[in-house]
Amino acid sequence: MPKRGKWKYSMSKVKLEQQEEREFKEWTRKLDEYYENSGSVSYYERNLETWRQLWRTLEMSDIILFVCDIRYPTLHFSYHVYKYISEDLSKQVVLVLNKTDMVHPSVSVSWKLYFRKQSTQILEFFSFPLPLTNKNL
Repeated sequence: MPKRGKWKYSMSKVKLEQQEEREFKEWTRKLDEYYENSGSVSYYERNLETWRQLWRTLEMSDIILFVCDIRYPTLHFSYHVYKYISEDLSKQVVLVLNKTDMVHPSVSVSWKLYFRKQSTQILEFFSFPLPLTNKNL
C-alpha cells in the first residue's frame, strides 16, 4: 500500500501534490519491478486520486470500520490497509462481519478467532435478524 509522505499544514497545495506524485511514482515503479510489468496491477492501484481520497478520509476519521462479508472476509480485509491505519495512523479499527446469519455458527466463530489474532475489535451484523420470540430469547 502506498503511504502518504510527511506533510505539514504550512505546505502549499502545489508542493504537497508534487511530493505525493513523486512518492507515488516511486511506489508504482517498485510495484512494476515486483510484478515484472506483467500487467497484473489494476488501474485502481495506479490511480493517485483514489489513494489521496483514502489517505485524507482516514486522517480525518476517529474510528475506521472494515465491513467484510463473512462468507469470505479475507477477500474484503486488506492487512496492509489495516496495518497502515492501526500502526502508522494510530487509529482504532473495528471489523464488521456482515451477513453472519448466512453461515453456520461455527464458521462465524472460526473467522472471529482468526481476526482476533490481529487485535481487531469485531462486530457482527445480520442481514435478516430473527424476530424476537420466546423461543430465541
